[in-house]
Amino acid sequence: MAAKSSVTTELPLDLPVLPSGWDYVPLAKLVDERRGISYGIVQPGSPVPNGTPIIRVNDIRDGRINDSDTMRISPEIESRYNRTRLRGGELLLTLVGTVGESANVPKRLTGWNVARAVAVLPCIGDVSALWVHLCLRSATLKHFMRIWCTTTVQATLNLRDVARLPIPVPPKRERERITEILTSLDDKIELNRRMNETLEAMARRLFKSWFVDFEPVHAKAALRRQYPQLSNADLSRRALPNMAPEIAELFPDSFEDSTLGRIPKGWGAARIDGCTETNGWTLGKNDELEIIDYIEISQVMNGDVYRITRFQRGAEPSRARRRLRHGDVVLSTVRPDRGAFFIAINPHPTLIASTGFAVFTSLHVPWSWTACALTSPEVFEYFGHHADGGAYPAVNPALIGKIEYAIPYCVEVLNAFHSLAADWYLLADAHRRESKRLTDTRDRLLPRLLSGEISLTAEVP
Repeated sequence: MAAKSSVTTELPLDLPVLPSGWDYVPLAKLVDERRGISYGIVQPGSPVPNGTPIIRVNDIRDGRINDSDTMRISPEIESRYNRTRLRGGELLLTLVGTVGESANVPKRLTGWNVARAVAVLPCIGDVSALWVHLCLRSATLKHFMRIWCTTTVQATLNLRDVARLPIPVPPKRERERITEILTSLDDKIELNRRMNETLEAMARRLFKSWFVDFEPVHAKAALRRQYPQLSNADLSRRALPNMAPEIAELFPDSFEDSTLGRIPKGWGAARIDGCTETNGWTLGKNDELEIIDYIEISQVMNGDVYRITRFQRGAEPSRARRRLRHGDVVLSTVRPDRGAFFIAINPHPTLIASTGFAVFTSLHVPWSWTACALTSPEVFEYFGHHADGGAYPAVNPALIGKIEYAIPYCVEVLNAFHSLAADWYLLADAHRRESKRLTDTRDRLLPRLLSGEISLTAEVP
């Protein structure tokens, strides 16, 4: 049975003054009293391939639940925690380590559960889970969560303190207007994220078609067997009608043996470490930087960098060593199957990554080729199978360097690929930069709206 909070109406004494008609309500009064505020599964046991998925702290980031790397547990263990079994519509709040991250549960996660370090808030009534989620992002509530945390081993927020978090509740009309404005910003950020998923998937599909499955070569080879007399131009036009003729003619129409098996004629087998340089640029004592913008592994997932921490030079963590160039592919070597990576697009000279990353700088191939070669789901699964260690399994960059692909000796094929894929990656980066501006706007508006400093329903004289 999941732990349940003791209901309390106690509110902090030092709360900001709210406008007339507003009030503070303890969070405990906004949830279903039959379920209460509960934390999840204390001892989930070993992962079970076809078990019940659970949401952990690291799965909740920037108001969203990442379900791409879920842990699955025994249904027998999960059945003891029916109080926190998700029905859709609840609000989740992280309690341990990274405290205070929250996200609303979509209906598609009905039947899932949560880990011990995550609280389930089954909000009901007129004040929605979405409103509570917006309030939990505010500086006031983050302040209380921070000072109420115990820190014996790592920051931990107790359920009794979650229950007394003061939720500002304005009149319904004001609440609806505030929600509309803030969620419109969140919706645009989410749209950018989905468009980026599509753009990067397009790049990987093209890479797989050309350099893994050799689809253009298979199409030309099949037609060559049928019509041996055709010129290369006619063969290319008929076999690959949807491809630009000048690109189609670059692909051969037959295969030959290699250490990788059958590959296109005139191509060769190449290892990643023969095409790239690994960790080639390291921050040195004499580098003239006044500040360090530091990226830690925990702040990266699926191409997105969630948070960059700025330090004065000399105060940065000792792990801040990896300098970055345009097009560098930056992969976490710790728990590599999680897909913690990003592509450095025109990075600022102050941007420094942790030594927990391996940085691959393209030498003899375009950077978009390297990005696709190292960030497919199949590659991350391969990393997971070969990672070793205890709680934090890792891979050596040398293992990554041994990955082989077939590549053409004809550089025009690589350039043609880059002319398409690079544009998709650059557009995705533009979306990320726009989302950062939208996030900054939202975070500046949030405290002013939730305090009533900006009124959306005031009468105009």
